[in-house]
Amino acid sequence: MILSTSQKILCAKCGKASGCFTCRGCQNDFCNRHVVEHQQEIRKQLNDLTVDHDHFRQSLTEQTQQPQYYSYIKQIDEWEQESINKIHHAANDARQHIQNLINQHIAELNEDLSKITLELHKAREDNDFYEIHLKHWMEKLNKLKNDFAQAANISIRQEKSNIISFMPNILLSKSSKEIFEQSIGNIRIEDNGQVIVKDQFNGDATVRGNGEYVLGKHRFRFKIEVNGTNKWLFIGVACKNVPIREVSYCNKSSYGWCGGDRVLINGIYHSGFNGYNGDIQTNDIVELLIDCDQRIIQLTNERTHSIYTLEVDTNKCQFPWQVNFNLYFAKDRVTILQV
Repeated sequence: MILSTSQKILCAKCGKASGCFTCRGCQNDFCNRHVVEHQQEIRKQLNDLTVDHDHFRQSLTEQTQQPQYYSYIKQIDEWEQESINKIHHAANDARQHIQNLINQHIAELNEDLSKITLELHKAREDNDFYEIHLKHWMEKLNKLKNDFAQAANISIRQEKSNIISFMPNILLSKSSKEIFEQSIGNIRIEDNGQVIVKDQFNGDATVRGNGEYVLGKHRFRFKIEVNGTNKWLFIGVACKNVPIREVSYCNKSSYGWCGGDRVLINGIYHSGFNGYNGDIQTNDIVELLIDCDQRIIQLTNERTHSIYTLEVDTNKCQFPWQVNFNLYFAKDRVTILQV
């Protein structure tokens, strides 16, 4: 029986019913003539692919041997140099800052020493001094020696910098030797000025530190032990030249933070100022930063990591500034800690 044309296998090239070879790659059928051409086409494609492959390998080899022309490497080189310049600049600023702190410390010591010198000269000329005077001068001289030995109480900390995400920024500050010295109201100063304790009755009482701050940054740490239901106290600064009063808000030079969410600015209460929420609890440790150069004070709660900053108007709270605490509830207590 003879097959019809529709039943015969057709060549994919010429369409004749003489196809007898099937390509397993493209699944097309070819006659004797065109199966050879199809093989030649496939071989040509392989040759073209091989040439393209060899060209790309040569380009890749040349680029690997000359990486300085790679654009990304060039960007990294530029970033590296910019980073080095910024680090040098930050280091130079830190060196200058620490030199300024040392110079300031030496100047303060010289000023205090000059006062002692004048007192000694006057006592010698007048021939009017006794053992009590000698003891007083000796104590003052020993204090100056101790302050000198502490090398200005300079501390160096590292904080994340926005300049380069992984490069820490060096911060310098002067950790001043602070003690509680002046008080008014029913409150006691204990442990050589390191602790203040409210008596057994509720009522306002204020304490100031001995330091007088005009220049630079000064850091202090305090342990807070407050017993009242609303954990009320005041921590901040006041002008030394404004007389101390039992109630801090009666002092128009007072700047700082109170119980609840109240902030004292120029002796006036402001609720929730700059997000303050009064998160101080008993046994919390807080840090008070006095930055005379920027005219700000800053309160940090080490437990909650909350940081609150307050600008101080020097027209209302003139230099020198002093640390200022106000306690109200019976047996509340504040202790000065090392920075």
